[in-house]
Amino acid sequence: MMNDIDLLKGGPEAWNQLRSARADRPDLSEADLRDRDLAGVNLRDARMTAAKLDRSVLRRAVLSGVEFVDVVATDADFADADWTGATIDDCRLSHCTFARARLDDVVCRASAHWCDFDSASLERADLEGCRLQACYFANASLADARLNHASLEWGCLSEADLTRAVVDGATLDGAEMFKATCREARFARSSLRGTILRQADLRGTDFSGADLTGAMLFDVDATTAVFTSALLRKADFGGATISGVDLANLDCEGARFGGTIADHVRFSGANLAGATFLGTNCHSASFAGSTLVGASFDRATLTGADFRSADLRDCRFVYCDIAGARFDGAKMEGAYFYPSGYGT
Repeated sequence: MMNDIDLLKGGPEAWNQLRSARADRPDLSEADLRDRDLAGVNLRDARMTAAKLDRSVLRRAVLSGVEFVDVVATDADFADADWTGATIDDCRLSHCTFARARLDDVVCRASAHWCDFDSASLERADLEGCRLQACYFANASLADARLNHASLEWGCLSEADLTRAVVDGATLDGAEMFKATCREARFARSSLRGTILRQADLRGTDFSGADLTGAMLFDVDATTAVFTSALLRKADFGGATISGVDLANLDCEGARFGGTIADHVRFSGANLAGATFLGTNCHSASFAGSTLVGASFDRATLTGADFRSADLRDCRFVYCDIAGARFDGAKMEGAYFYPSGYGT
């Protein structure tokens, strides 16, 4: 009797006819399917331990519930395939395409490099600890996915949906997340050094303990975002909306807030040495006890701002509106105010 591997080599059409009459679970362990065109094949619930899939074509394949264990695949084509509920464990994937594939509820512990997940659905997927360097997730849905401790360096998640995703302890250094939706997502203790978050929706996003050194947060909406114990050195919030956000006691040295809407923000006790506030709206913001040595406020709105006990040495205030601002107990040596008349 021919085994499942031999039967599959007869092609997708013959295999699918046989599968429709069988209720057992196919065993394709150690199958050598390299360079084979299996587009549209039904491999539902198949066991594929140690299968070889280099350059194989499984476009539109049914792979739901499949067990991929110790699989090696380079340049394989899984576009538009259905992987719902599959298990992908200890696999090594490189330059594969999963464009528009459905990977909802997948449990994955794979290493993938330069793989394409464009417009794929990975909702509720468990990708904890996966190595996904330089992978392309543009327009993908990762809502409610688990990416704890995953490696996503230099990847692209532009316009991806990460609503409520859990990305704690992950590495996203240098990743591009242009217009990504991260509402109520968690990036606690994650590394986002140099990450591009331009125009991302960060409302309710939790960055507690995250490293955002040099991150580019241009034009983001980060109202209600949480930055407790985050590192924001040289982060760029140009054009961002961070109204009412709590940045108290954070290290924001050299951060840039050009054109930022930062009214009612708590900068109290923060290190803002060398930070720039060009055209920033800091109405009723609190800088009490913060370090602003060498910082610059040019054409900033500082009405009702609180600078009490702040270190303003060598700080620059040019054409700022400081009506109602308080400077009681602030260190003012070398501070420059033009044309207000404050300073020494």
